[in-house]
Amino acid sequence: MSIPKWTQNFDRGFVKPSSLLEDSVFVIAKKSFRQGNLLPVVAGSLAAICFGAADARAQDPLSTTPPNETRKEGPEFSKNEQKERTPSNQVPPPAPGNNRVTNLPQQLTLESAIGLALRLQPTVSQAQANREASEQRLKAQQADYYPRVDPSYTYNNRLTTGSVTQFVGGVPVVVSSGRTTENKQFNAIASYTIFDSFNRELSNRQARQNLRGVTFSEEDTRQRVIADVANNYFNSLRTAALVTVSESQVARAENTLAVIEAQVEVGISPRKDVFQARADLLNARVSVLQARNNAAVAQAQLKQSIGLVGGEQLTIADVPAPTDATPVTALNSPTPATPSDIETVNALSETAFLSRPDIARSQKDVEVNQTGVGLARINDGLQANLTVSDGYQFTPIGDNRYPNSQNRQVNLNVSYPLFNGGLTRAQVRQAQANVRNSEASLIQLRQSVAVEVEQSWRTLTQSRAAIPAAQAAQEAAQINYDAAVESRREGVGSIVEVIQAQTQLVQAQTQLVQTTYDFYSADARLARAVGFADRIAGIGRIAEATAPAGTPPAGTLTPPPGGRPTTPPATGPVVTPPTNP
Repeated sequence: MSIPKWTQNFDRGFVKPSSLLEDSVFVIAKKSFRQGNLLPVVAGSLAAICFGAADARAQDPLSTTPPNETRKEGPEFSKNEQKERTPSNQVPPPAPGNNRVTNLPQQLTLESAIGLALRLQPTVSQAQANREASEQRLKAQQADYYPRVDPSYTYNNRLTTGSVTQFVGGVPVVVSSGRTTENKQFNAIASYTIFDSFNRELSNRQARQNLRGVTFSEEDTRQRVIADVANNYFNSLRTAALVTVSESQVARAENTLAVIEAQVEVGISPRKDVFQARADLLNARVSVLQARNNAAVAQAQLKQSIGLVGGEQLTIADVPAPTDATPVTALNSPTPATPSDIETVNALSETAFLSRPDIARSQKDVEVNQTGVGLARINDGLQANLTVSDGYQFTPIGDNRYPNSQNRQVNLNVSYPLFNGGLTRAQVRQAQANVRNSEASLIQLRQSVAVEVEQSWRTLTQSRAAIPAAQAAQEAAQINYDAAVESRREGVGSIVEVIQAQTQLVQAQTQLVQTTYDFYSADARLARAVGFADRIAGIGRIAEATAPAGTPPAGTLTPPPGGRPTTPPATGPVVTPPTNP
């Protein structure tokens, strides 16, 4: 239905005449209204709304985004700053009974852990429910654009009793009497709001902005769950590798104690060396207990981030040791595209500003508050409300005391808040303050994201550079320890030298473990900071594909005596990372 000329400049969800057919519909509806028949008016309104909706969908394929929607621009917020993209986080709700550890595959990879988390984590389901509720709120707001038809049926049955005096044979007799009346009535009222000071236009715009913001929040929740799983996954691998280091330390301490006891028996070494070796063995056993407890706590955190329950231990697939050819997940290449770290950090930060869903949500919050200022100004100014309605009353059978009738009304209400104690003026100022608050929050979030990107990048590059040095330090510490043990067996060295060499070897092994998994953790954090958390699922697979042949997996450093490092079997991916950002 076409609208009057004085409302054609306000197209926020309103229907505008876009064809000669719509103009014809408006003319017919206008004549029918003057003749007292509202049914053609309602039919014309529905037809024009359908035409307008089709025209809007032709302009914008996103049904939640109206055509010609604009945004208030400022020095800090450009019009085309955020990319409106279709969310890719449609995952099924968690299936009850499938979140037990015993239902998992034999070996849990990073891909399968992320896939399970997206299905089992209740936070993902909560985000989906919030988005669905926002969709329904938008539909409820859009209902104001449609006519309302309210049929009703009334049934009334009334019994009236009393008594009269009659003379029978000259004798007065009291006789009871009664009367029953029955009424059945059918009413049908059709009404339509033509104008309400653009309140519904702004309310619908705000509902659409809220829906987009909630959609970005859902995507941010999904990326946060992926990053949390990856962080706990690599922490579990780190603590498991440190358990291996501690067990190797115990094995070496037991071997040293056995050698010292044999030398004391033949009189080569003094008995006090046995006490030192035994104390070193007991300390190593305490370290093993602490390392195992840390590994159990890390697995509990991993299960919580996935959404699993049960105290059973997870079997986690390790990742290969990173090399110079291992790509950076956020860049999809082992080397940055720019020649300097500063340019790389700046480029990654700009990408994060455009890709991070939480920044997009914060931008939508600014727009929602800006629309709120418009609504508050409407309430603080002159308000006009124009509605039309047509009602029909029909009494089918019974005592027809109420004849058939028709009731047509045109209501125009104009009001102005002349004095309300400063209520509406305060609401306008409050809405303006909310805009400033959301703009400051957006700036603060950008700064936090930039710092997060830079920290992750610095940690990543430092870990990559430190891995060769840590490997060399471990090899040197191993050679030093072997030399100290050999000297002690020949009776040249002391037990103190052996214990010091063993301590240096443990420190070197621990440093290599920390550096290895710091690289992967920083790589995952950088992908999350840039807004490419979907790529995290392919970290292990990408590293395995680019690692040189024969590279041992990280975490299997110096095995205990008699042990051999084993490479975990490869498993198929569950979640496929996107090829494009």
